[in-house]
Amino acid sequence: MKRAYILFIAVSIILIDPSNLTVLAKASVQREQFVYICYSASVDLYHKDSICKDLFHCKQLIKVSLSDASKKYHRKPCKLCSGGK
Repeated sequence: MKRAYILFIAVSIILIDPSNLTVLAKASVQREQFVYICYSASVDLYHKDSICKDLFHCKQLIKVSLSDASKKYHRKPCKLCSGGK
């Protein structure tokens, strides 16, 4: 029983290293952002809001990460819902 307690303390000290906590805190702050794209070859924009009026005629709306929208699908931000960024 004493060995298990010592092992628990040792593992706890290793896991609660302040440098590990800093890395974990940064990872939790940097959450993935998602955007919406109309899955069509003729469209080249991504949308921050799924209810953007520019998506009114879209037949197939998909939710993708912001990085995929720009890199994989080669989309630019919509000026209406993304603030023209």
